[in-house]
Amino acid sequence: MPIKPCPKPYTEGGKRRGTIHKEEKIEILKGEHKDYYKVAQLLEWDYGEWSIRLGYYLKPHGAKDNEYHWGSQTTSIISVDHIDRLVKVVTDLKETYERMRKM
Repeated sequence: MPIKPCPKPYTEGGKRRGTIHKEEKIEILKGEHKDYYKVAQLLEWDYGEWSIRLGYYLKPHGAKDNEYHWGSQTTSIISVDHIDRLVKVVTDLKETYERMRKM
């Protein structure tokens, strides 16, 4: 199954519904058995709130790109109100990593 273009409908656990307005590739990993296409998505919920979801698609290694399917059994969904905090925390972790690598 190919990755559908946005906008596209979204359902979380059969309960909350919304629309994925934009999807951006973060990283593609080619594994021995599976390939992963990691993404960040901008979600608008039917009740008016907005979130960012981090997840991935996967396919058997060597399969055609139109065979990717959603692979994230659990995802991180973060309110857009907290994205600045997430960026700060991740940036701080990266800076700590870079300092530790220099030791």
